[in-house]
Amino acid sequence: MKKLLVLLLVSLMIVGGAMGCSTDTTNGDNQNPQEEEQDINNGDENGKEENDEEKDPEATLNFPEFKEETILIEGMEENIKLQLLDGRANGFITYIPEDYLVETANSGEGDAYNIFSNFAGTKREDVYIKFFFYPETQQEKPTLIGEKGMLTASQLDMEKVTNGDQYHPWSIEEYISKDGETYAALGNHEGQYFLVTISYPIEFGDGVVPRNRKILEEFYWLDTETYLVEAK
Repeated sequence: MKKLLVLLLVSLMIVGGAMGCSTDTTNGDNQNPQEEEQDINNGDENGKEENDEEKDPEATLNFPEFKEETILIEGMEENIKLQLLDGRANGFITYIPEDYLVETANSGEGDAYNIFSNFAGTKREDVYIKFFFYPETQQEKPTLIGEKGMLTASQLDMEKVTNGDQYHPWSIEEYISKDGETYAALGNHEGQYFLVTISYPIEFGDGVVPRNRKILEEFYWLDTETYLVEAK
């Protein structure tokens, strides 16, 4: 009888131990997948937030609205306050002097950013730097002079600059007026043509040239994260 009781107790202990082991293993299996699933969900949420930020144009433009720089005028440094020009519609930003103003125009022929001097609140139509972006669908190089050329339409007496005398490394073609007051450069960025035209009376050169140079130096392509002027 005693042997029977002992055997019965041993059997109960073995069964109880086995059930305990089984319960621990099951709980461990339940916990790990839950933790992994939570991590995966968190990863999905983080990825979604990053994608939303990429789609949000405001989130991708992390540039100050204003900043201060220095320019050289007749060999002397002069502080200048710059304001942001938001050209995200054409994949760029730049900064322009606060005494300049910008006017934009959009049509089927392209998008224009016309920047005029506005010294002492007086706009000068003959002192400007203009950026014109041709439609991305345009595959052929634009015609600038001739009967249908853009520069001809502006009634500017322009001549093509020879390759050795081109001023801008990024330009495909450059043109200058016979009086030397207007300069134009055609470029191409990632398959899209653009035109930069600069004009000012010669006597305005000391103050205008450093300002225009700063605008070009601050010109920044958002897609490639590069400056138009490589030295920048």
